[in-house]
Amino acid sequence: QARLNRLPTLLLNGYVGPQTSRISDVPKVSDGLTYYVGGGFNIPLFDGGRLRGAEQLARAQGQEQVALYQSTALTAYEEVETALADVRASEAQLAAQQRALTAARLAGRLTLERYRRGLIDYFAVVDADRQTLDAARLLVQTQTTQLRAAVQLVRVLGGGWQ
Repeated sequence: QARLNRLPTLLLNGYVGPQTSRISDVPKVSDGLTYYVGGGFNIPLFDGGRLRGAEQLARAQGQEQVALYQSTALTAYEEVETALADVRASEAQLAAQQRALTAARLAGRLTLERYRRGLIDYFAVVDADRQTLDAARLLVQTQTTQLRAAVQLVRVLGGGWQ
């Protein structure tokens, strides 16, 4: 629009209708019709650089909006990449923690069996149970981390909750 303001403008107007000199004769069209066609041409010759400045300002504002859009898009892309990496990492951690819990449970069963045979004392059984509980606690923490990463991914992708 700022560029268009610097260009010449052409104005056209016209009128067709009855002509009368008295208000009481307005309904009568028998006197004939009058028509008028006119026009004008407007060329901005000197405005002290106002129109050129307005055009430059509009271009600069447009470039600023493009840069802002690009920055926003790059930030959104970065947030999605980070959220995806967090989801992948939490999935790997979850799988490893599930394997650790399975191994701790197996070790606990073997320790209990060795205790029943009289090969070890009960402190080893208590220690194996503690390790199993620690592994289960870490698994729950890892599941929480994974769910938070999934929620963050949905959020950065534009998801919302009502």
